[in-house]
Amino acid sequence: MSYREILEEYDFIEDKERFWKNLNTPKPSYFRINILKHDKEKIVSALKRYPDLEFEEIKTLDNYYIVKKGNISKKPEHLFGYLYIQDISSALVVNMFNKKTNPSLIIDMCASPGGKTTLLSTIFPNSLIIANDMDRIKSLVHNVQRIGSLNVLITQCNARFFPFIINKEIDSILVDAPCSAESNLDNYENYNTQKHRNFIEYITKIQYEILNRATKISNKNTEIVYSTCTFNPMENEYIIDKLVKEQKIVVSTLPNLENLNNIHKGLVNYKDIEFDKSLSKTLRIYPENMKGMFISKILPTKYEQEKNGSTAKILNLDDKPIFQNHIIQKISNEIVLSCLDKFGIQHEMVNRFIWFHKDKEKISDIYVSSTDLFLVKEKGPLKVEHFGLKAFRYFKPMKTYKPTSSFLTIIGKYITKNFVELRFDLNLLKKFLMREEIELNHFEQIEIDNSYPFVAVKFNGLVIGCGILKNGKIFSEIPISKSEFLLNII
Repeated sequence: MSYREILEEYDFIEDKERFWKNLNTPKPSYFRINILKHDKEKIVSALKRYPDLEFEEIKTLDNYYIVKKGNISKKPEHLFGYLYIQDISSALVVNMFNKKTNPSLIIDMCASPGGKTTLLSTIFPNSLIIANDMDRIKSLVHNVQRIGSLNVLITQCNARFFPFIINKEIDSILVDAPCSAESNLDNYENYNTQKHRNFIEYITKIQYEILNRATKISNKNTEIVYSTCTFNPMENEYIIDKLVKEQKIVVSTLPNLENLNNIHKGLVNYKDIEFDKSLSKTLRIYPENMKGMFISKILPTKYEQEKNGSTAKILNLDDKPIFQNHIIQKISNEIVLSCLDKFGIQHEMVNRFIWFHKDKEKISDIYVSSTDLFLVKEKGPLKVEHFGLKAFRYFKPMKTYKPTSSFLTIIGKYITKNFVELRFDLNLLKKFLMREEIELNHFEQIEIDNSYPFVAVKFNGLVIGCGILKNGKIFSEIPISKSEFLLNII
């Protein structure tokens, strides 16, 4: 059996031989620079130091590059969150939202593994972004923390029952729905077509229920973007058409992408099914130098939200919400200032973030977020899985605060003291990650305050984590689990 059987049924694809060839042709790797952590120019300059890596900027998308030579996934800069590998078609989905607005609340209903969530965080840094998924929460948390998306709150909930938020309107909703993934199959030649057809019958019901729920919890001004990485019209236009006819939703015109020659208008008919004419405003991206995608944007027209089913509400951190059996309590800037002073960070940086404890103790770990809004369930299946990033651990043996490696990579570009920079040598980096002692003569820059044992460690000009100074030598304080993961890849 072969996927060709499925392809032959798609009468809307004119040149099937070309389509088949493109499906089976390996796609280029694309990546975006993570400007949440450092300046674009600084990260690009760091990547250019690798002789086995070549890349070119994508002019039509901010901060995106195509890899022309080498493996970007094995570079330390990727592993430490200074870039994110993501296909252009996925980026185009997120770029369908109106960037001229200033959304306060965005919901990503099927968020894992987090590529689109973290891009939303970059484009809308002042929004609260609720990233939800039913499964794969671990990978979602990992990527949100790696990229440093401090305005993201992660929930676990079946998207079909995502709660209505009773006290705040949702500005934007992304439904990147689970699908048959026809653009991402492992083997097109050896493919179970009957299993595929059975799955279509199952998944279309799920897709409809998720998108239907999105319209139920929205308001008349909510932008809803619906996307899949498949070509089957029953998972794409059919789902939108059903809601157009049932709820009179409006299909919105998408931004102009005429510069891409693999963009096609959405279908207005398929076999003997007639879709609403407005479905021509949706987009189909076919797999030429990128992966395939279906993208649409809809606007609800109702004036009253339906508040049936599960509910939740937004609280301010001043309300001391409970998270994982701990009370979130904001803390004074004075405590944080004493920590940031160790690294020469200007005091005005403190006001850019929200700082809090997760318990009642006066001396405990310090967490950081860029939003002071929190989601609390009232009824239904929702569970908050992640909020904020641990910035400082209270180190009892020395009665001082120790910065986390993840936090140091976020504030790295503001650090002016208590840092060292490893010589540009991957073998030396591996030794550091293996927690071998590194003599100071292996560092290119040394700015150390001997009254404080912890230092920010740089490699290739970028902070990679925390180290500790002992007897004139530097030891890694990067978590062992993270170091082992990095060592297996570099």
